[in-house]
Order: sequence, then structure tokens, then C-alpha cells
Amino acid sequence: MNDTPPRREKVRSGYEGKLELGVADDRLRRALSRLARDKDPAARTAGVRIAGEAATLLHRLAADAEEASSATKAQRERMRAHLRRAEEKLRETYARRGLQPPELRLSGALDGPEKADDGGPKP
Repeated sequence: MNDTPPRREKVRSGYEGKLELGVADDRLRRALSRLARDKDPAARTAGVRIAGEAATLLHRLAADAEEASSATKAQRERMRAHLRRAEEKLRETYARRGLQPPELRLSGALDGPEKADDGGPKP
């Protein structure tokens, strides 16, 4: 007698974009972890600052996700530009340390699944 439940072939739980969000979260976490383990205190300080800025901006973007007004869209674009600058600072920090930066697109995490490419298989 086989009491094993049938295997699920498709994702039935969660939400749209969950996989893409998880991939972007992992990439950001790895990049910041590298900076946190850097021997140079300036790199660690930069990592803390970048993490704080990214968290603040992502929180604001998530709060605005329900709104669809043109003012919200303009604010979102300003935040994306700010996030791109934070991403560039992160890349510059890696370059100064002589490290190879991971494939990281903070601004891509804000795009829809059709724009954010994690390089992995699509569901």
C-alpha cells in the first residue's frame, strides 16, 4: 500500500514572482555577506550603509506597490535611479578590493519577472 501523496508537477502555492524575488534576495545577501567578511573596515562600513539604503528603498517601493498613480510611478523611477547608484557603489567597492562582483542587479529586483532574468530555469 502506497501512502505517499501524489507528486506536484506545478507550483501551486506562493505568489507570482516568488521565485524571482528569492533569486534576487539570495544575490543581494551573498554580495553583502562578502562585504561583511572583508578584512578592510571601510568595505564593511560601506556594506552596512548600502544594505541600509537598499532596505529603506525596497520598503518604500513595497509600500507603494498598491498605488498606481503617476506620482507613485515617478517616485518609483527616482528610487530605481537611487538603487542603481547604490548598486554602482557596491560594484566600485568590489573593484577597489580587487574582487569579482557577483551577478547583481538590485534594480532588476524591482522589475517584473519578464525583465528580471535570474539565468535559471523558468517555471
